[in-house]
Amino acid sequence: MTTQTLQEAESAPGHVFRRDGEYWTIEYQGAVLHLRDCKGLQYLALLLQRPGERVAAGELADRGEQSAKPDVERARVAVSKRIKAVIEKIRWYDAALGDYLGATIKTGYHCAYLPAPAGPSLHAWVVSPTNWSSRRSDRDASKE
Repeated sequence: MTTQTLQEAESAPGHVFRRDGEYWTIEYQGAVLHLRDCKGLQYLALLLQRPGERVAAGELADRGEQSAKPDVERARVAVSKRIKAVIEKIRWYDAALGDYLGATIKTGYHCAYLPAPAGPSLHAWVVSPTNWSSRRSDRDASKE
C-alpha cells in the first residue's frame, strides 16, 4: 500500500486522513468527520502512512514530543492509551470506521496498521500532511 498525494486522491475513490490546521478531516465510505488535533490522531496518521510496518511506540512518542526521549514502557503506555482513546472517539461518530481501525491498528511496544488482505480494499488512504511532526499545535505550545 502506498500513500497517495491529495491530487491523486481527487481523481480516485479512497479514504482521506488529512490535517487542516487544528482539525483533522477523515473521509471514510462517504462519511466525513472533523476532529480536533490530538496526539492520538497524529499517531494514527503515521501508522496509516506505513501499512504493515511495525513502528516502535518510542518513535511515535518522540515525534509527538519536543522533550527528552521517553523510556520504552512509558512510551508504550502513553501511545497505546492515546491511540485507543482516539479510536473510541472515532467509533462514537462513525461505528464502521471505529470498528475497522480497532481491528487493524495494533498497539504495544510496537504499533502497526495491519489491513486484512481478504478484507475490503482500504489501501487508498490519503494521509497528509506527511510532515506533521514538525508542526506543533497551539495547545502544545501553551504547555511550555
